[in-house]
Amino acid sequence: MNAPARIVLTITIDTECDKGLRWRVQKPMRFEAVNRGIPERLQPLFERYGIKATYLLSPEVIADADSVATLQRLGGKVELGTHLHGEYIEPQADWEAEATAAFQSQYSPEIERQKLENLTLAFTRAFGYAPTSFRAGRFGIGRQSLPTLQELGYRVDSSVTPFMAWHADASHGVNFLGAPQQPYYPSDIDFRKAGSLRILEVPVTVHNYFWHRIPGFVLRCLNPLNRYQSFLMGKILKVQKKTTWFRPTYASGEQMIDLVRNLIGLKHAGQPCVLNMMFHNVEFWPGASPYAATEKEVNELLSRIERVLACLRTEYEVKSLGLSELYGAYSSRN
Repeated sequence: MNAPARIVLTITIDTECDKGLRWRVQKPMRFEAVNRGIPERLQPLFERYGIKATYLLSPEVIADADSVATLQRLGGKVELGTHLHGEYIEPQADWEAEATAAFQSQYSPEIERQKLENLTLAFTRAFGYAPTSFRAGRFGIGRQSLPTLQELGYRVDSSVTPFMAWHADASHGVNFLGAPQQPYYPSDIDFRKAGSLRILEVPVTVHNYFWHRIPGFVLRCLNPLNRYQSFLMGKILKVQKKTTWFRPTYASGEQMIDLVRNLIGLKHAGQPCVLNMMFHNVEFWPGASPYAATEKEVNELLSRIERVLACLRTEYEVKSLGLSELYGAYSSRN
C-alpha cells in the first residue's frame, strides 16, 4: 500500500473590523467578528482538528484594545501577523473611509514604506514582539513591497494569488499570472518569478485548470489588466470559470477537496504539497461581510471548512503550520 500523500496546511485569515454589504465599513467601527467570531466560531473548529491558524491583523484591529486582548488570550495556539489596509495607518490615513479599497502599490515607495514601518511598530508595541508574516490588503503588492518587508524583518509574505489579476481602479492593478503555486523565494525585479530575496512567498492556494498547463514564462507575457487581453481571456476563453480557490466563501467543501486531490496529483511522488487556505474573519460573523447575513449562513461556511479538514485528516498525512513556520520548514531548494 502506498504511503498517504504529505500535506503542509496553513490557514491564513485577514483580520479586520466588521464590514457589510459591498465590503462597506460599519459605522461606528465594530469588532464583533474579532472579539466574538474568532473565539466563538473559528478557534473551536481549529482546535478540534489541531490547526494552528495565522491571523493577519489590519491596523484598525491592532489599534483596538479589546481586539488585542482577545487575540493575546489565544497565546501559542495561533500565529499573529500583519495585513496592510493603508486607510488606517499614517501617513495619509483616512479613518472615515467607507471601504478599504487602496492597493499599497498605489502609494509612492516612500509612503508605502512609512505605512509598513508604522504598521510593524504598532504591532510590536501592542503584542511585545515583531511580526514576521504579512499579506497586502486586496493582494495589492508592488515591486518595492517584498524588498521593504524583508528589510523590516518579515520572513513570509502571502499576497500572491496565482492565475489572478486585480484592479484597484481603471488605471492601476496587480497581475499574478505566471506566479508559482508552491512557496518560493521571489525575485526583487518581478515577484512572480523565483529569485534572490530572502523573504518566502507562500501563495494563496488558487488553481486554474486552463492556465496551469501553460509555462509560467509564457503567462508572465500576458496582461489581463489590458482591456483587450482581458476581453479575450474572459469572454472568449472564459478562463476565470476554470479557477478554484481554497477558500470557503468561494468554493464548496467538495470543490475544495477536489482541488486538493488535483494539486496532489501534480506533485512529484514524495514531495509535500503546501496548501494555503485564505479567508476573512468577518465572513464568519453574521452581517459583517457580503457572504453571511445569518447564523445559518455562517454555519454553512464553517461546515465547508470542517468537511475539508475531516477529509485531509482521513486521507493524507497532514502537518498544520503557522505561516512563519513555513520559513524554517521550506528551504530555498524546494
